[in-house]
Amino acid sequence: MHSQQDEQFLDRKRLSRVIRSYSVVGVGALAVMMFLTGADVISRYMFNAPVKGAFELTEFLLAMLVACTIARCSLHKGHVSVTFILARLPIRAQGVINIITIILSLGLFILITWRSFVFARILLASGSTSATLLIPMFPFAIVLGFGISLLCLVLAFDLIDCVSRFLKE
Repeated sequence: MHSQQDEQFLDRKRLSRVIRSYSVVGVGALAVMMFLTGADVISRYMFNAPVKGAFELTEFLLAMLVACTIARCSLHKGHVSVTFILARLPIRAQGVINIITIILSLGLFILITWRSFVFARILLASGSTSATLLIPMFPFAIVLGFGISLLCLVLAFDLIDCVSRFLKE
């Protein structure tokens, strides 16, 4: 017989696995970006022939890197936070500020998720491609939307945890 807390733990564990898998795509994008930039620099200076579309590909790969890894960073509390003033406040005030911060963040990232998918639909309908290599742009907006939606789920779990801790105090 599982309690509600056990079910929540299992859901968070599943989310963590999805986020870890998605971040592997981001790490792959970083590796490709690294080799592409290295090849472009070598080709440019040794053969006076830069890799065609290297800058364009680097932009797309960077977008993928951020979109695919932002949720994992949040899951592991890796984002920068300034606690200099917050740490000096009473525990209840810290809890209130944390809850407000998470709610505002969640609202912002829900908006970004929604607009990313709307933008992907617009890019698909218009047939937008990159200038040099003619790469369709809509898949990158979808990757961004999915990555930010994973971040929203992490923030939702954080909000539940934060409210739960606040109510216990």
